[in-house]
Amino acid sequence: MSNVTKQQAPLYVFVYDISNDKERSKVDGVLRDYGFRVQKSVYECHLTRGDKKRLLDKLESLTIETGHIRCYGVNSKVIKIGAPPEDLDEEYIYFIE
Repeated sequence: MSNVTKQQAPLYVFVYDISNDKERSKVDGVLRDYGFRVQKSVYECHLTRGDKKRLLDKLESLTIETGHIRCYGVNSKVIKIGAPPEDLDEEYIYFIE
């Protein structure tokens, strides 16, 4: 078993495009437990191998019928451009190169 901390774990970006509000809320609720929202339908998640498997299993079990979810591994340094506003809200967008 690895002793990898969350910040040392590989970074994954989850994006979703789901038209049904109920399905979208379920996906958002699952992703919120594993990562940080960077845009309305985009999450960054540092995931250990076990966390990644659990998250993917949970998302798969939702049986999304009105859209899709994608997971991208980020294998390079993430560059953030701009500073978050002092009154950071959930609608703030980070740009990733």
